[in-house]
Amino acid sequence: ERDSVIEDCTKAIELNPTYLKAYQRRARLYEHEDKLDESLADYRKIIELEPNHTEANNAVK
Repeated sequence: ERDSVIEDCTKAIELNPTYLKAYQRRARLYEHEDKLDESLADYRKIIELEPNHTEANNAVK
Protein backbone atom coordinates (compact mmCIF):
# COMPACT_ATOMS: atom_id res chain seq x y z
CA GLU A 1 0.00 0.00 0.00
CA ARG A 2 2.80 2.44 0.84
CA ASP A 3 4.36 1.81 -2.56
CA SER A 4 1.20 2.95 -4.32
CA VAL A 5 1.08 6.10 -2.18
CA ILE A 6 4.73 6.77 -3.00
CA GLU A 7 3.89 6.34 -6.69
CA ASP A 8 0.96 8.74 -6.34
CA CYS A 9 3.21 11.32 -4.67
CA THR A 10 5.81 10.90 -7.41
CA LYS A 11 3.16 11.44 -10.09
CA ALA A 12 1.90 14.53 -8.28
CA ILE A 13 5.45 15.91 -8.13
CA GLU A 14 5.93 15.22 -11.84
CA LEU A 15 2.78 17.22 -12.56
CA ASN A 16 3.70 20.00 -10.13
CA PRO A 17 7.39 20.05 -9.11
CA THR A 18 6.69 22.62 -6.37
CA TYR A 19 4.00 20.57 -4.58
CA LEU A 20 5.46 20.54 -1.06
CA LYS A 21 2.85 18.26 0.50
CA ALA A 22 3.67 15.49 -1.98
CA TYR A 23 7.39 15.76 -1.18
CA GLN A 24 6.62 15.80 2.53
CA ARG A 25 4.35 12.77 2.42
CA ARG A 26 6.77 10.83 0.24
CA ALA A 27 9.70 11.74 2.52
CA ARG A 28 7.82 10.40 5.54
CA LEU A 29 6.91 7.19 3.72
CA TYR A 30 10.50 6.67 2.59
CA GLU A 31 11.63 7.23 6.18
CA HIS A 32 9.19 4.59 7.47
CA GLU A 33 10.59 2.15 4.90
CA ASP A 34 14.19 2.93 5.93
CA LYS A 35 14.88 4.46 2.53
CA LEU A 36 16.76 7.25 4.21
CA ASP A 37 18.67 8.56 1.18
CA GLU A 38 15.41 9.03 -0.70
CA SER A 39 13.78 10.62 2.32
CA LEU A 40 16.68 13.01 2.80
CA ALA A 41 16.59 13.99 -0.88
CA ASP A 42 12.90 14.89 -0.57
CA TYR A 43 13.46 16.87 2.62
CA ARG A 44 16.29 18.77 0.92
CA LYS A 45 14.01 19.57 -2.00
CA ILE A 46 11.41 20.89 0.44
CA ILE A 47 14.05 23.18 1.98
CA GLU A 48 15.06 24.35 -1.48
CA LEU A 49 11.44 25.32 -2.14
CA GLU A 50 10.66 26.59 1.37
CA PRO A 51 13.85 27.32 3.37
CA ASN A 52 12.08 27.80 6.71
CA HIS A 53 10.13 24.52 6.59
CA THR A 54 10.48 23.24 10.17
CA GLU A 55 9.95 19.51 9.64
CA ALA A 56 12.35 19.35 6.70
CA ASN A 57 15.02 21.34 8.51
CA ASN A 58 14.73 19.08 11.54
CA ALA A 59 14.94 15.98 9.35
CA VAL A 60 18.22 16.96 7.71
CA LYS A 61 20.00 17.85 10.96
